[in-house]
Parts: sequence; structure tokens; C-alpha cells
Amino acid sequence: MYGYFTFEVNQPEKSRSILAIFCATAEPTVDEVTVVIREHLKNTIPAEAILLIAMETERAVVEQIAASESVLDCLPSHIATPKLNAVSFAFIPRGGLSDKLKYHEVTWGKIQQAALLTIFQRRNTLLVAPPTYHFAKPSRKHSKKFIRAANALVDGAEITFIASCCLSRVDDSIRHFYCDTGGIAVVAFAVDSLRRRFNPKLIAATVNTFESYGGLENFKFRFMKEAMILLSASTSGGLEKDIRAKEPQVDSSKIITLFSINQNPFDSLVLLDLESDSEHRQQIGEFISHGDDVCPWCKQGSIAVPMTGDQFIPTRSETVAVEMRKTDAPAWLERFLSATACTGVLRAYYKNPHSRHAASLVFVDMEEVYAPSGATPLLRKRIERMLNQAVPVSATRLLHLDDASSRALAELVESKLKELRRNDLALEIRSLREVSSLSDTSAGATVIVAGAIASGQSLLAASRILRDLQTDGSITYLVGLSRMPTAKHLEKHEGNLRMGEAAMDYGICIAERIHLPLNGRFSQTSWDEEIVLLREIADELDGKLRDRFEKRITDLGEARSNKNRGMASGLFWQSPKEDELQIRKGFVFLPKSFDPETFDLTSISQGDVFFTVVSVLHNMRFGNGPKSVLHQTEYRRSVLAASCFNRFSDGVIQASLLRAANRPELDYSSAPEESHTMTGILRSTFLSLRESEGEAAREFLLAIALERLVLCRSDLAALFNEFSQQCEDPVAASFWEVIKKRLLTE
Repeated sequence: MYGYFTFEVNQPEKSRSILAIFCATAEPTVDEVTVVIREHLKNTIPAEAILLIAMETERAVVEQIAASESVLDCLPSHIATPKLNAVSFAFIPRGGLSDKLKYHEVTWGKIQQAALLTIFQRRNTLLVAPPTYHFAKPSRKHSKKFIRAANALVDGAEITFIASCCLSRVDDSIRHFYCDTGGIAVVAFAVDSLRRRFNPKLIAATVNTFESYGGLENFKFRFMKEAMILLSASTSGGLEKDIRAKEPQVDSSKIITLFSINQNPFDSLVLLDLESDSEHRQQIGEFISHGDDVCPWCKQGSIAVPMTGDQFIPTRSETVAVEMRKTDAPAWLERFLSATACTGVLRAYYKNPHSRHAASLVFVDMEEVYAPSGATPLLRKRIERMLNQAVPVSATRLLHLDDASSRALAELVESKLKELRRNDLALEIRSLREVSSLSDTSAGATVIVAGAIASGQSLLAASRILRDLQTDGSITYLVGLSRMPTAKHLEKHEGNLRMGEAAMDYGICIAERIHLPLNGRFSQTSWDEEIVLLREIADELDGKLRDRFEKRITDLGEARSNKNRGMASGLFWQSPKEDELQIRKGFVFLPKSFDPETFDLTSISQGDVFFTVVSVLHNMRFGNGPKSVLHQTEYRRSVLAASCFNRFSDGVIQASLLRAANRPELDYSSAPEESHTMTGILRSTFLSLRESEGEAAREFLLAIALERLVLCRSDLAALFNEFSQQCEDPVAASFWEVIKKRLLTE
């Protein structure tokens, strides 16, 4: 909500976190704070305590808010108790807070650093150049990284917090602010505004910009006894050195730097010293700069992108076309497909209602895997091997996540324990929602069972609950399938689950590890967008064609139901000949065991093919970190090469590419050559509606109508003029009409 800034302060040594809410507004209200807390709790694991932060001028109002029943009522039950002081507050006085003051056993210095790091990361303040580019900084040094402070200054509440961190150095005698870029001038205005909350009679200060290195020589610093200098960022301290050389009378107390990655040789104030945070410094990596005359990247053919102007905006960018090759498949794909393809387990367009984060793009039906009659013997064998290795014989409690697949896996664990122990010990089985009904937890071991995890948030929430109940630490986590987005995500998650008094206190065993996209609960798939479009089309039709569109809408709606749990077939529109799109010979990503000479390829479902394409594209985006070929940056846009639709000519693969690709990956409007190539492929497709080459024609037209596939306007207009009037397929003709209305009408 506007006027509030939320961030978390983690205490890894205690496996807990604090939700901090900075009330930037001068008139905070109970209703607003309640909304902020509720919105935060929708998207994250509940913190252990709430800390309201405000200026000292708002003390009376904030104290009332902290004590209000409305605020306490919206807190999770595990922290909404007076004895824990669930809601506390910190008030920033005119001279700022001491770094050593503590709130919930955390110093104010740590809280301030957590807030500034949150802003720095949330707003993508650090720009990292792609392999083909690097930055020419205002200092004329070349680097692969650049801190653009203006990126961090987009939210009013966050700006006000940054300003509050400056108060200790800006007394009421200051009448002028000099900023190195116009992008940080808002901080100077915010500091001045905060001063006048405490002293309404104070005359507003002036704010001027000297345009960094380029403008320093000609800029005149006046009235320096009554002035402050604000610097956006520093990686070498060079600009501050140059200022001191030009204006020797400037002392350290008159200079504030927002962000810094260097050993500050001066006593000036640095709000966020990234050098001091070892974990974040390690994530950033080396910050190497070279003179423009000895730059090794220039010698390698890398383009130097000048960070020009007062706002440090790059002057060039590029669009790169990326081929999809066999080597782009993730290492786990062949093994996993061998175990799951042709079984109906791999599906699309369904989201587990108990999962907060897993997108509905692809769905692995693990409930079917765990079923006694499941048709996945290879994957079932891996699950059972995990149970043989990891289930403790001393287990007396089984806790499972609140979904059907986790319950099914818990039943497998139960049968394994009974087999091992011959029913000698009692075994409690509970959903995590029923954890309060557990009997004595001081003896025996607890097994937490998850059928599948996508973000791991549910397991982390469970771990926090159990660590208080299972005081002897006998906790084991069993996960059938991890589908976290990257290996790095999973590694971090495992580390958090294992962490106790020592680094590896708790056991965790995962039977199968794959990596798939992870999106928010409100993310839209192509099928969600298709439903909206089809309703728009159907409203203007009648007769059999209207029935056809309404049936498609109904089929998609039923696919999302808990009964159907997505689609293994029917993902795509049929060909203009009304044939289902099927795989033919030569799909390089199929396991070697699927020999087309001996294997019935018709048993491979559309869901299997779509899952495969999603997995490969996801690996191209994130499998190799920042060096991934489909990785997008502000200066390098990666598109899927149009030639991919020639190399992968089966309609079912083309349709999968159209629906699995992210929008920027099919936007050829900034790559005229690729748009021209794609236009040629589409021309051949539309000329062959009754042949195999044209079987994905409807899917291509739907992708264009939904603006998932974007061509240069002239190319699209040429296709429309050539094919829309003589189109014999009524479904395709309807899509052409939408294209005309949405994209070609001035």
C-alpha cells in the first residue's frame, strides 16, 4: 500500500524473522496497517513478530495502532499473543536512531541494513551486463556491473526510509543539497520534508545536480557550510576524491553516499555498505573495472554501453535469436521422461489448490504415482528406494502437507513402517493443520511428508512449528518430487530445513529432483488468455461455430477442476483437418528408449510433449545462471530463433513452443530479420492447411491474436492481406478477424 514499506529482518541463528513495517505517511491509520499486514501474509511465510517503524512525530498514533484489536486480529495465531509482544515499535527521532539500539534482540543497524538491502535487491539496482556487452561508466572506466541508484528510488515509502537514514548528518542549518545525479534528487527532497515534520517553520532547502564526473569541473559548489552533497553510488571512491580535490573545504560530515562497494577511505556516511555484508557481497561477486584504453572486454569484441546522461541510461541494446538444441535439455529430463511419459502423469493447466506458488502451466500428478495401481513403475521404484533409505524406524508421528499426493505418500510411509516394525509401535498420522492434536512429542521421531514441493514454503512453515514441539530434534523430511525452479533454489531450501543448532541437524530425503517454472498464484497461462478471447469471439457468433467455441471454453474450464486435474490431451486446437496434433518421428528430446522403429509414438500425449518443451525452455532461461542463452537483461533481449519452428516442424511441438515460451521470447518486433523469417514459416503453414505442414495453423493464429507471437506490423499486415479473405477454415477465419480488430486497426 502507498505510504508503507515492508521488509523482513531474518535471524538465521534462531530460524525466525521479523516483519518490519515502515509507516512513511504522516497520518498512518489502523485500517491501512491492517491491509499492509494481510497483503504481506498472503505471499510469504508468517514472521515471528511485527515491528512498526515511524518517525517520532507519529508516536502517539502508531502506539494506538500497535495496540488495536484490528491489527492483532489479522496476525497469525502463533504470534498474536501479548506475552510475545507481537507488535512493537521503533520511532526515529530528529537525529536518527543509534545503530546499537535493539528491537527483538536485533540492533537498529541490522534492521536498517536489511531494509536497504531489500530495496537494493527488490528494485534491481545492480545492473549486470550480458556476455556481449559491458558498461562504460561516467568515470570512463569499463565494467561488467553498474549500480544505478535511480532504480532504487521508485516507491515513495522506500525513498522516505532512505531519507530517514540521512537525518543524523543533516541538521537544520543545511539550506542546500548538491546531488551527483538528478535520479537521487528525490532523496534530498524527502530529507528536507522529514526535517520540516519536526520543525514546520524551517525554510525549504534548494536542490541542485552537478551531473557526476561530466559536470563536476564546471559546477560551482556554493555556501558549503550550509550544504550537503549526496552521491548515488561508489565502487572506487573516485568521485568523492575528485570533489575533495576541487573543493578542499568540504569535510566528511558533508557527504552522504547511498550505496557503496569499496573500502571507504573517508569518514563520510555510506547508507548501505555492500562491502560489509559478506553474503550479499559474495552474491554480487567481483566488481572489476578497467581503463577504456586497456579494457579486455573491448579487445574480445564486447560492446561498451555508455551510461550517459544525468540518469545513467544506456544508449544501446540488442536482440539475440537463440536456437533450441538437443544440448539445451536439462540433465534430469531423459530419466524423468523415461519414468513418466505415456502414463498420463504429465499434464497441463492445473494448479494444486493447496499450493500457493506452483503455476498451472505444467502439473505432475504425483497422486497417481503414489496410487497402488499407478502406471509409473520406474518412478514408484525411486520413491520406495527413498523410503527404504530414509524412514526412521523410531518414527511415531507422520505429518503430511494438506494435499492429496502428500496424504498418499504418507500412506506409503505408514505401510513401510508397519512392515519394518510389525505394528509394534503406535503411529500418529496427521495433516499439518492438525498438529495441535498431537500427543506427547518429547519421544520418538517425526516424519514430515510432502508429495511434491514447488517453492518449499509449506515445508519451511512446518519446520518452524515442529522445532518448538519436537524439542529433541528428531525430525526427518521426505519429499517425493521437488520441482523448484533451479538447483540453487533447492540447495538453499535444503540448507534452511537442515539447519538446527548445527548445520546438518535435520534429515531430508528427496526421491526425484526436477526444475520447472515457478510463478505466482495469479499468473496467467495461454489457456487463461484463450478462454477470455474465445468468449469475446463466441458472443458475436451463432450456430455450429459458436457451439464449437463454447465447447472449447467448457473443456478448458473442466480441465482446471480437481476431478480432471489438468489435461494430458486436448491442450491444443486440432488441425484444420480436425486431427489431433501428435508427435511424429525425430523429436530429439525423447528418451533413447523411445525408438520410433519399435515404440508406438501415438502413446506419447500432448502433455508429455508440452512438459518436455517447458523443461527445455526453462533450462535455457536459468540452467546456466546469468550465462543462460534465454536469460533476459535490460540490454540484451533473447528471442527464440524463428528457425526453431522449421527444425521442429511437428504441429504438436510448434504449439508447445507457442504456449510454453514467455512473451519476450516470441516478440520479433525488434528483430526485423527474425520477423521476416517467421513470416516465411507462417506463409508456408497457411498455404498448407490441409497438409501436415499446416496442422498448427490455428495455434499460430491464436498466438498472434493473443499477442504471444509478435511480428513487425508490416509483416503481419502482409500475411493478413494474403490469407484472411480466402481462409476456408472457419476457426482460423475467426482468429484472423480478431487480429484485424486488435492489431491492424488504427
